[in-house]
Amino acid sequence: MTLACFSRGYTGFSRNATLVARVNPPALAGGVFNQLKDIPLTSATVKNPRVFISYTRTDENNVNWVKRLAYRLRENGVDARIDLFHLKPGQFLPQWMTDEIFKADKVLLICDKFYVQKADMRKGGVGWETMIIQGDMLAHSQTEKYICISREKDADKSLPMFAHSYYALHWISDEIPESDFKDLLYALFGCNIEPPLNDIPEFILSKLHI
Repeated sequence: MTLACFSRGYTGFSRNATLVARVNPPALAGGVFNQLKDIPLTSATVKNPRVFISYTRTDENNVNWVKRLAYRLRENGVDARIDLFHLKPGQFLPQWMTDEIFKADKVLLICDKFYVQKADMRKGGVGWETMIIQGDMLAHSQTEKYICISREKDADKSLPMFAHSYYALHWISDEIPESDFKDLLYALFGCNIEPPLNDIPEFILSKLHI
């Protein structure tokens, strides 16, 4: 693996050291870049992204789906966080939700018709989270931090009003295809999956007139 997938932090020098996710080689002096790219990236040197999952517990099937998703993410190195695992008795619920959103590298919004109702009407925990998320978007323009996953056949009816203008994933099946799950992992780890841009072919250059 190369520097193309740095996630949000690199800890090859110490457990607390961080680097910018996208490294600009010319900005690194004295062969530092060459030294960095030769360091193998392993589970010990790449940060586990912290991901909060926002969802509604109105539908039991949806709760079980979210739980399976969280387990699968954690099995693949993602610190997926949901109330079923991390909310403890006696904790102040609004503060817990606020802390989880602000501490998260990414937030997944699992959207169905019940989620939309609570988000748009500002009801319950989803309504509180919606206010925090919108405030964060407005203050910091961090739209890529938030990833909506539509669980309804009609995606437009399962997205909150504020999320209609953002690219969302559309997963209606109870079983998540492996290719879709990998795409989500690429996004959560901040991987660059763009193919390399090669030189213009000679047969094209020979036909150009400048």
